[in-house]
Amino acid sequence: MPDGDGHLVGEYLGTNLYCLFDLLGQQESWVPVLLRRHLDLGLPRLILALSAEIEAPADEMGERLRLLRDETEALACSIRSARRAVAREAYIRACRERAAEETRLLEAEIAILEEGVEEMARRVATDTRRLHEGRRRLHLSRGWYEPPEAIGQQLQRLQALPEVCGAHRQEDRVRFTTRPILAEFGGRRHWLGRFQVDLFFNGDVRIVNLTNSVGPFDHPHVRAGRPCLGAIREGIAKLLGEFQVAAAAEVLIDFLQTVKPAEWRLSVLHWPEAGQGAGYGVLAAT
Repeated sequence: MPDGDGHLVGEYLGTNLYCLFDLLGQQESWVPVLLRRHLDLGLPRLILALSAEIEAPADEMGERLRLLRDETEALACSIRSARRAVAREAYIRACRERAAEETRLLEAEIAILEEGVEEMARRVATDTRRLHEGRRRLHLSRGWYEPPEAIGQQLQRLQALPEVCGAHRQEDRVRFTTRPILAEFGGRRHWLGRFQVDLFFNGDVRIVNLTNSVGPFDHPHVRAGRPCLGAIREGIAKLLGEFQVAAAAEVLIDFLQTVKPAEWRLSVLHWPEAGQGAGYGVLAAT
């Protein structure tokens, strides 16, 4: 008896059927189906002998065999469906694992690149300061001395900004805090919270949300205090290199008030809309 592909899989002799393949060596779930397939192929050849054996008409035996074949097909379909489901789950799991691995690699690469960009910003600030000092000394040597604006005056200018509620100098930085910041997107305004901004004299910038962070995200463009400044990073570094902290603060406040979907790390939609979150600008300590 050949199978659907023409391979010899069984033999009958009298009223006996013989399997010509290793049935027990097959996958366990397929053994019942293969055995039934074997019987479906062999029993029609024995229909006359079976009819005489049980004294039933041949056409009635044929109908019984047809029902058996239908049951076999239903069992095979069930097993194939189960196997497809298992394969689908394995494929989905593999895709998720690949996506998770790619995410991990991208996050690691971004962290390295961000550190490199910040190092370049520090170099810009240092070189800008050296350039500023060189010009100052050149002016002195030529008798063109103009005293630079004192850091105290910069702090006064900074504190006078309407979005700033406090500022002071520390050893290596100027720190200021903002009033509640609103950002507009899609015709709606969102409460982002109040921020603490550290302007380091070496060109570094750190921004922390004091009232309304979302997990590690302080702002759609700030994660764990590290802002993604993009094209303005070099300008900020130059301003800090020249101790122009008030001007740097103005640029950063505008940065906090602006969200760009193409560049954000977390959608602004995670922050509440204006009018839905009274108290989102209140410091956690109050």
